[in-house]
Amino acid sequence: MKAPKLEQSEAAFLDEEQARHVLELLNDEPLKWKVAMYLLMFSGMRRGELLGLEWQDIDFDKRIIHIKRTSQYVQHMGIITKSPKNATSYRTVKLPEFVFDLLREYQAYWNKLRNDMLDRWEHFITITLADGSTQTVRNDRLFIKDDTTPMNPDSLTDWTSNFVKRNKLPHFTPHSLRHTHATLLIAEGVSIPTVSRRLGHSSITTTSKIYVHAIQSADEVASDVIDGKLNPFHHDNGKEEAK
Repeated sequence: MKAPKLEQSEAAFLDEEQARHVLELLNDEPLKWKVAMYLLMFSGMRRGELLGLEWQDIDFDKRIIHIKRTSQYVQHMGIITKSPKNATSYRTVKLPEFVFDLLREYQAYWNKLRNDMLDRWEHFITITLADGSTQTVRNDRLFIKDDTTPMNPDSLTDWTSNFVKRNKLPHFTPHSLRHTHATLLIAEGVSIPTVSRRLGHSSITTTSKIYVHAIQSADEVASDVIDGKLNPFHHDNGKEEAK
C-alpha cells in the first residue's frame, strides 16, 4: 500500500507592513544578524543556503549572488556542507543596490575581524561533506562562529526567536522570510515562473501549491485592474457625467 500523500501546507509569512517594521528594528541589531535577515528577506534563499554562502559567491559589480551550496546540522556529524536541494536550486539571484551596500559594509567588518584576530583566525578549515568525507578549504564563509568556523543554522533560528520575543513581534522564523519574499513578489504581479526560479523550486507546480492564497489574491487584484481599464459601463457612466 502507498502512504497517503501529504497536503502542501500554506506558507507562513509577514505582510508588507510587518516586513517594513522588522527591517526598521534590524537597524538596531548587530551587523551580522542584520545582514543575514536582509539577505533572507530580499533574496528568498533558504536558511542553509544563506549559511553556505562564501564571499566568492558575491558579485558586487552585477549585484548577483550565486547559490552553490548549503550548510546543515546533522546529528552525529555536526555541521555539513552539501549541494543545494535540487538541480534548480543552483541559481543566481539579483538584489537591490542598497542590499549590496550593506554587504560591502559587512565585508569590511569581516575583513577587520580577520585582521584583528591575527593567528586566532582559521585561514583554512576542514568541512564535512554529506557522505561523511572531509575537505580542507579556504575560510571564506560570510557567517561564522566566534572560532571563525561555519555557523550552525540553528543559531540563526535561535537568534530570530529571541529577536521576535524582544520586540513583541508576530511569530516568524528565518524560513518565514523566504515565504514573505515570495508572497510580496506575487502580490506585486511578478510572474510565478520568475518567483519559482528565485526560490530554486524544482517546478512551477511546487510554487503554485505553496503560494495558492497569494496567487488567488493577486488574481483578484488583476480582476479589479482589468475592470477599471476596460469595463464599458464605467466608461459610459463617465461620459454621461461629462454631458
